[in-house]
Amino acid sequence: MFFPDRIKNISKNDKVLEIGPGGNPYYRSDVFLDKKYSDEKEFRHQRGNTPKLITNKPVFYYSGKEKFPFENNSFDYVINCLIEVCNHDIIQAEQCAFITHYNGKCDIKKGDYKSLKPLKESLVKKGLRVTIN
Repeated sequence: MFFPDRIKNISKNDKVLEIGPGGNPYYRSDVFLDKKYSDEKEFRHQRGNTPKLITNKPVFYYSGKEKFPFENNSFDYVINCLIEVCNHDIIQAEQCAFITHYNGKCDIKKGDYKSLKPLKESLVKKGLRVTIN
């Protein structure tokens, strides 16, 4: 699992939101938020051909245009793949989420193609739409 060493103080009663869980979410997550696609083929491609998430926990799908279906500060922890894959700190990840929420996209990393390609592949496997421009 990704960065379990960074998540040591989640208590039993904390509510955890995982954004972009892909097919292998963090076991401690309570709720999942994932991107909605109009066709299953595109959805599978964006997950990096991982299996569809099967869980008895709530999964919310969003198109990227509406507001997230949660009140602000309703979760104790938000597990974000930008922290895991891109080594963003929580402030960077939150800023990217905010910009993407309102603008539909955000530059998350700069670099040459060789260094960005593995990050893109990892983010796509987690169900995010990512391009290298």
